[in-house]
Amino acid sequence: MSSKRHVLMVPCSTLRSACRLPLATATTTDLFGAVSHKQPCRQGVGRRRMDTIVSGRQRIEEPRDAFLAALRARGGGGGGAAASGLSNAGWATVVEGLKNGCASGMAAACAKLLLQPFDTVKTLQQANRGSLGMLEAAQDLVSRKGVSALYTGLGVTLVGSIPAVSVYFGVYQAVKKALLQALPPGLGWSLLGVAASAGVGNTVASIFRVPYEVVKQRLQAGMYVSTGQALRTMYRTEGGLLAFFGTSGVASQILRDVPYAIVTLLTYESMRRTRAERRLGPGESKGGLAKGSTALEDSVMGALAGGVGSLVSNPMDVVKTRVMTQPGLYPTVWSAVSKVWVEEGPSAFFKGTVPRLLHKVPANAIFFATYEIFRGFLRVQG
Repeated sequence: MSSKRHVLMVPCSTLRSACRLPLATATTTDLFGAVSHKQPCRQGVGRRRMDTIVSGRQRIEEPRDAFLAALRARGGGGGGAAASGLSNAGWATVVEGLKNGCASGMAAACAKLLLQPFDTVKTLQQANRGSLGMLEAAQDLVSRKGVSALYTGLGVTLVGSIPAVSVYFGVYQAVKKALLQALPPGLGWSLLGVAASAGVGNTVASIFRVPYEVVKQRLQAGMYVSTGQALRTMYRTEGGLLAFFGTSGVASQILRDVPYAIVTLLTYESMRRTRAERRLGPGESKGGLAKGSTALEDSVMGALAGGVGSLVSNPMDVVKTRVMTQPGLYPTVWSAVSKVWVEEGPSAFFKGTVPRLLHKVPANAIFFATYEIFRGFLRVQG
């Protein structure tokens, strides 16, 4: 019984340049190696050359196998291979997210250790309903409790901020990578991907950040003598675990953190891209964003980005401080906004700006420089 075959012809044109003799015939093989047809060829070709063509099964099967493997990878057959590819890609994303989380957590610890005093003074200013200058707040605190009081809440800050920052940057980098691959090329789309990723990352991280922020700010405001006292008193008198989230703690944290993250990371990524294009030329990295800066450049760009983000988000930082330290007086975000506006005026929303900048500018300089160093050490891709 005869059947149709798809024939892959192996022409002898390549042999003609090697031999100028009269034509004879040579056998060729089809896609699966079967002898199927005869084609004209010149006489006198060495037997070794003819045998290579006639018995070219291996040469035919190798590209065939490569072709079938490509079909399986694209889902045209062999779903197991495709599923395995997707699984590997998923695991790679998880691993990269964990690496980013570790790098950011270590970077945050470096910044917090060095700059906690400015954060303490900022909280004192913002929690005070009157006019309290930065130096006045620092002097009053030191005179009453000593220099160590400037580091109030450092322990709970380290314990709480490291996992929160790790979650933030782990989610941010994973979402950014996925969005930049999915969005069309171009700077506008790239920055949109950065903004969306920063918003998602900080929204998730805020849930982890609120409990330690509530405890830390109450310690800094002098409401409790120690972390242990704060934890025990809050748990017993304010409704158990819910006390560590406050009546509007999560809302105020998100409303402060998300704008800060979007502005800071948009500024930072834009500056890195501009610097890379001047040094390397445009289009050096996918999606219009760039990498490859030095530690000093990362430090300067991080400092500037942190300063811009701090200025933009300071009003909501004041609101967050009031909600977390005085929940009875400011039970909701809106009540805090309206009371501060009516009773203290618009300028009250910029209380603590100077110590916050003195904290955030060097903190971001240290953070982004060490973050990129740790990313390089951990061999983070992208």
